[in-house]
Amino acid sequence: MPQILNSTYFPFFFFKRVSDLWDEEYQQALEESDGDLDYASFAENHRFQIPEGCHWEDVRKKTVNVGEALQNAFNGIEKANFELLHDVFGDAQWTNKRRMSDEKLLDLIEHFSK
Repeated sequence: MPQILNSTYFPFFFFKRVSDLWDEEYQQALEESDGDLDYASFAENHRFQIPEGCHWEDVRKKTVNVGEALQNAFNGIEKANFELLHDVFGDAQWTNKRRMSDEKLLDLIEHFSK
């Protein structure tokens, strides 16, 4: 695993878990609705909202400016779930490439994708 401060792991764990949970709920709603994609996306079927472009897999697809994509995803999820998740991802400098290069972030993302 890449060398990184332990406090940095929490946002990754939580981001991955929220995305996985959304996927699980989406799949369950799909099954309940006989494959209705619109129904499966309804906010009422999910504990947390994940705006378009803010899912773990969206960030995982990035190869450049990964920190910016990660920060945008965190901000989008916090805004969409303001009452529950305001400031939950903290204020780490994800876009500071001297501290966390795209390669290091991609390694970390791939590690947590397993």
